[in-house]
Amino acid sequence: MTCNTPWPHRRRAARIVLASLCLLALCACSSQPRAVVQTQVVKRLPPPGLVPHCPEPEFNGTTWGEAVAFIPTLQGALRRCQTQLDTLNDWITQEETTP
Repeated sequence: MTCNTPWPHRRRAARIVLASLCLLALCACSSQPRAVVQTQVVKRLPPPGLVPHCPEPEFNGTTWGEAVAFIPTLQGALRRCQTQLDTLNDWITQEETTP
C-alpha cells in the first residue's frame, strides 16, 4: 500500500503541469491586439492679428486740390493692407510646409 500512495499526487501534479503547458501554448498562439489608429484633421485658423481688415480712409474734400492731397493717405492705407496680406500669405505658407 505504501507504493501506491505517491502516484495520485504525481498524477495530479502531472495534470497541473500539462494544463499549464497547454494554457501557455494557447496564449502563444493568440493574435496580438491590433492598435487602432484614428486620424483627426485639425484646421487651424490664422491669428486674428493676421486677418486683414483694411479700413478705407474717408474723403471729405470738395476740391481737386483736396483730392490730390488725399492721395498719400490712400497710398498709406493700401501699403498697410498689403503688408497684412503678405504676412497672412507667409503664415499660410509656413503652415502648409510645417508637418
